[in-house]
Amino acid sequence: MSRKWSGWQRSVLAAAIFTLAACAEGSQVSTGSPGPSTGGVAGTGGTDGGAGAAAGSPGAGAAGIAGSPGPGGAAGSAGSAGNPCAGVTCNAPPASTCAGGDLVVYEAVGTCGATGTCSYSSATTPCPNGCANGACTGDPCIGVTCVTPPKNTCADATHLSIYQSTGVCDAAGKCTYDKVPAFCPFGCQNDVCLGDPCAGVSCNTPSSSYCKNADYLTVYDVPGTCNASGQCSYPSTHDVYCAFGCSGTGCTGDPCAGKTCTSPPAANCKDGNTARTYPSTGTCTGGTCSYPETLTTCPYGCVNGVCRDCQTDANCGAGKFCQGGACAPCDSSSHCGATCADCAASSKVCSGGQCVECTGTGLCSAGKYCSSNVCVACTDDAHCGASCAPCSAGTRCDGSSCVACESDSRCGAACAPCGGATPHCKAQGAASLCVACLSTSDCSSGDVCDTTTGTCRPPCPSSLTSVFRDDFATPNVSSWTTGEDVQVSTSRWRAYAVNSHGVRISGGRLAISNYAGSIHKHGQGYAYVPTSGVTSAYDNALYDATLGANSGKSVVWSFNMRRDDPESTSGGFACSSPSSQNGITVGLAYVLATDSAAGLNANAGTCSSSASGKGYAVVLGGSRKLRLVRFSGGLRNGTLTDLIASSNFSSVSNYFSVRVTYDAPTHRWQLEARSDGSSSFAEPSTGSFSYTGTATDSTYVNEALGFSGPYFQSGCTGLCSSDYTALFDNVQVGVRCAP
Repeated sequence: MSRKWSGWQRSVLAAAIFTLAACAEGSQVSTGSPGPSTGGVAGTGGTDGGAGAAAGSPGAGAAGIAGSPGPGGAAGSAGSAGNPCAGVTCNAPPASTCAGGDLVVYEAVGTCGATGTCSYSSATTPCPNGCANGACTGDPCIGVTCVTPPKNTCADATHLSIYQSTGVCDAAGKCTYDKVPAFCPFGCQNDVCLGDPCAGVSCNTPSSSYCKNADYLTVYDVPGTCNASGQCSYPSTHDVYCAFGCSGTGCTGDPCAGKTCTSPPAANCKDGNTARTYPSTGTCTGGTCSYPETLTTCPYGCVNGVCRDCQTDANCGAGKFCQGGACAPCDSSSHCGATCADCAASSKVCSGGQCVECTGTGLCSAGKYCSSNVCVACTDDAHCGASCAPCSAGTRCDGSSCVACESDSRCGAACAPCGGATPHCKAQGAASLCVACLSTSDCSSGDVCDTTTGTCRPPCPSSLTSVFRDDFATPNVSSWTTGEDVQVSTSRWRAYAVNSHGVRISGGRLAISNYAGSIHKHGQGYAYVPTSGVTSAYDNALYDATLGANSGKSVVWSFNMRRDDPESTSGGFACSSPSSQNGITVGLAYVLATDSAAGLNANAGTCSSSASGKGYAVVLGGSRKLRLVRFSGGLRNGTLTDLIASSNFSSVSNYFSVRVTYDAPTHRWQLEARSDGSSSFAEPSTGSFSYTGTATDSTYVNEALGFSGPYFQSGCTGLCSSDYTALFDNVQVGVRCAP
């Protein structure tokens, strides 16, 4: 079998043959070591007396260099050449060519030959549409859409050639369209079938009718006929009889059509005893209305077409009289009732068919009013005196005028009788009321009559008598009470304590703190007891929560109060910025009397008044003065009006004793105050006071002020981290006879 050797294989074989030949001659040879890819390495020289001959080992590049001659020998021959295909890539095939109607295409990767030349295999592909310029010719109809036929045309006067909407693409890429003939019943013109000339034509408007003669009208029949030119003609007619004659192009209308005969002549007298009348609706003839007359004989004569009913009263029946020829009912003062009596002759009036004295108060004389058609003297509460006016509430008629209801049998606004626990009527200027007593003789043994209020009460105590006292000896708890209207431990006190504020009774004192929670906040605490009602803590047999009702008495409050001052601030009760109240709204107070416990529970997040309570209190805040104030809108940001203010004390954190006296008869207030130092309280109901001041005020003394107790507020959040605590002790309220 034959074998094909590559170029480098042939070079290696030739070198081997040469070496073998040299060895056969007995010459010493040394072969060159295999060359690198760039060529064979030079062979070494032969030994003495021998020819040098070395072949470079085959490489991929040029032939090896000849070996250098050895001593006394000839030079070695050159190494053989490298591989001719080394570094050759066969990826550039010839361009495709046309072979008749076929296309010859060469493979993209070829084969390197013995001489280092690339060869490429080929394939022949038929071209259905022919071959040109080394490529198959494309389909001429590719991308061609035959959907635009030629315009329709008239084939003749009555046919239209219509091309199909979709055509066929031919070998040249041109579109051809089939056509079909269409018959045009109204002819073909300008490449369209002409339309029906009568389409949309309605032959309903013939020429005007005309009078055939005086009695008949000739009228064209509709619809008419449309001709090939689209014109209407009306070939047929008919005659219409005209009941009222024919004129011009129509029958003459009925002269009575639309005419209403509703205006007859006025009734009249044909003669003195005959009335002539006409019907309300007449008859039209030839356009003229006529009304037939009716004649009526009048036994009592005719007046203006109306027969008279009577000539005398006797001609009329019972309960009627003859008036101007007509019978009229007897319902007037001159003709009244069934007998037609003359009421006016006896100064009476007719009412319900009878002669009566009056039908209204206006017909009665002064000092009388009309009651059931009779004039009655004005001597009752609803009609009193010459004017017969009703008496106002709280008054009665004494027969001639309205007087106040001030008797036990008729008292008060309702003029009702007094009785039960209030059997006596007490006059109070323009008003009166039922009371228990008018003098002490009306009271049970031992009681006296308070003539101001009309109540029986125990005698006024000559010395101060306590109605309430608490020195806070019990309970003794360390926990704080917080919340709204909650009981303070087991005591008789209740509290409103919000925003980290709390109340407790501990160590013989009542305390209010701004740190009953985990942080400091703007807020307040208020402890109170009711001073009236079924839950009252006061002796209401001696004390009235309406301060002005403590007739003949003086009410005396005494108590101790004190607050911390960790940040050296005089504090106050109002702020200008809700977020910056620190040290500003630190206010200490004892509320003597207020109308609402909940009315002191304010919103601490605003600097506007947000509470409703009003009353009287002793306060410390805004200065180092103790002040007796009248307040409204609560204490926090409320309206505080000074009644009495002391001079400045040395420190706002002193232990203070305060005593306030209110004299009910005169509404005189007195404030007494002193500092007990910086360590403890002294009994506030006794001893001397460094400050005394007086004032008069009655603003709220006539309102029920049923709550009292200690109060403390603070503004402490963010910048403030100090604890403020207020202390109260030895609270006592008593009464005695006013001086």
